[in-house]
Amino acid sequence: MLSDRRATAELPDHGELWSRPWRVDDHGPDRLTLSLRVPRGPYRFRRALRLAPAAARLELDYAVENEGERPLDFTWCLHALCALEAGMQLELPDGAALRVPDPREAGFAPRATKRFYGPLERGRVALRAATGRESLRISFDPAQIPFLGLWLNFGGWSGAGGAPYWNAGLEPSIGDADSLDDACARGTAARLEPGARRSWRVAIELGP
Repeated sequence: MLSDRRATAELPDHGELWSRPWRVDDHGPDRLTLSLRVPRGPYRFRRALRLAPAAARLELDYAVENEGERPLDFTWCLHALCALEAGMQLELPDGAALRVPDPREAGFAPRATKRFYGPLERGRVALRAATGRESLRISFDPAQIPFLGLWLNFGGWSGAGGAPYWNAGLEPSIGDADSLDDACARGTAARLEPGARRSWRVAIELGP
């Protein structure tokens, strides 16, 4: 989610980037670079994806630049959803505070909840298979991405209108709230002055 704070009432669910067409700036067998200029703000957002097949590793580089004349407040998160199976293990960063939103305010069903960890000292989260042999690991710099959002859906939610299912969202986050207004009120949203730029990186890796 990225937007001028004064326009948050007009934002679609999950922010405004996912629902807009992107421009392909560069591509190849193991890389893809996309960009998007949003008139609201205005601001420009870029993301570059690089695949390292030998290491089963995907690197994602992001950057946002404020092209407007006013400060730009924003939040962002990686929305990595994983199906859950019995016996899986979730490995979370050590030493981070946990914030649990009030379910009545968040509107979650009893078996689905969103939580935030942070500020983080270590940027790493992993989901390990029940066999213990395979894992999905997400790593990032906590100086760039200081929070981790964790969406836990234990059969309490189905966004597609079908039967509820089990999944988890592993979400390195800039800001510790889904609402931009809430993150601004808590002082955890990012702010870009006119002409300023911010970048960050996330790595996703499969391995034993």
